[in-house]
Amino acid sequence: MSNPLSFLQTFPLSEWDFGRNCNTAAPFFQESRGNLNEARLITIVPFLRDCLPPGFNTTTFPPSELDSALLQWSWVTQIPQQQLDLATAACKPEICPLLEWPGEPDVAGIGVRINDI
Repeated sequence: MSNPLSFLQTFPLSEWDFGRNCNTAAPFFQESRGNLNEARLITIVPFLRDCLPPGFNTTTFPPSELDSALLQWSWVTQIPQQQLDLATAACKPEICPLLEWPGEPDVAGIGVRINDI
């Protein structure tokens, strides 16, 4: 397949794992509050690269073409809130400090606030 964007679109959102890597998910959520249109290239592309479905072979396309396709994909895709909620729940310990919310993310208060993202 020669077009990475077309290839990305063959994978349903249910196959993507938006909470797989909290090291890239946390900066994305800090910056965008879960809105793909609010994220900068420097956070959205690594985040989406780490969320790719297991069946997606990243060596199929040159890295620059894949990154460009991921950015284009983000412009035309709406990630369901349920999947974003699962990702924020999985990454609370990494996200909360970036949002400058002190305290234990699983104790009342701050842990509840992350669901606002």
